[in-house]
Amino acid sequence: MTLVSPAASQKAAQTSCLCFKGATAQTGMSVPPKERQKTATEWRATLMISFRCWFCNRAYAKPDEQAGTRFECSCGRRAKVPTCSGGSSKTRSLTDWLLEALIYGGACALIGFALSIAIFARLPFVRRPAEIVAACTLFGLAVGTLFGERGINWIGQKLRDRENG
Repeated sequence: MTLVSPAASQKAAQTSCLCFKGATAQTGMSVPPKERQKTATEWRATLMISFRCWFCNRAYAKPDEQAGTRFECSCGRRAKVPTCSGGSSKTRSLTDWLLEALIYGGACALIGFALSIAIFARLPFVRRPAEIVAACTLFGLAVGTLFGERGINWIGQKLRDRENG
């Protein structure tokens, strides 16, 4: 076992360079002739997150250390740096969340109510149709409130599958 002093390991870390596919010049790993060493500008470009403002569609490139931070776009809207390139930059306030829950929750509750009336309330063997209608309405409200647009799409997909299947 060879002991390496901290100064020597720090010097080795400083002298090694990053190359294509992890090959380093100091370790003696060969780089295929068609592949070349990346320049500092190319490395910086790979460490940047490219995205667009959700409102005005202006292009931005921010360092990956800023992922998740919020900033104000030149159009005046708040945007956030996504975690990966091409991700959504839209920020949502508490008002946005509440409005979405109200709209999608109400829409799903209406769908649940209509489906329960159309399906369960008219069946002769159902003893308590009012309770089933209320349960389906509350289920729709919960799905819409918790899952938003995805909840509406899920209910719609289940209805289409049942109709086609």
